[in-house]
Amino acid sequence: MKKTILFFLLISMLGSCFAQESDHKFSAQIEIGPSIPLGRFAHKSFSGSPHDTSGNAMAGISADILLKYQLKKSFGISLLIGGTINKQDEEYLENETKKNGSDQLIVNVEADSWKVIKVMPGVYYTLPFSPNSKLSFTPMISMGICKTSVPGYSGSFYYPDITGSMNTF
Repeated sequence: MKKTILFFLLISMLGSCFAQESDHKFSAQIEIGPSIPLGRFAHKSFSGSPHDTSGNAMAGISADILLKYQLKKSFGISLLIGGTINKQDEEYLENETKKNGSDQLIVNVEADSWKVIKVMPGVYYTLPFSPNSKLSFTPMISMGICKTSVPGYSGSFYYPDITGSMNTF
């Protein structure tokens, strides 16, 4: 997992080092890649408590659009709009529910996905490696809003040998 994250960081850093020769002041960039949950976001637990901070998130997909407008030779403004989608681990939730019953317990869980949307305006500054170099370094700082909501899950369980109603949660 750590090797995968390191690989994607290296690719993104190399991709941002190459400058594009252009007379245009406006540029747009589209980025699509994996969304890898870390820390409490990836942690799995099933306490049922509203205070449980585990995300139970699985690897998902991320997409961003970066718009840049060059104000001066090396200075400009940017706008990053993007989002991620990460499913919850339904199999884990089913197995945790089965632990409270017997082997005959039949469990079905449906879980919503984590969805995150962000809008971040910022500024950037381009630093060429030498006066005639085609390579440059462009640090950027952005600040904005991020919107997400805690996804829900629902399920049902029953014992096939026992007559009666199906229990739901």
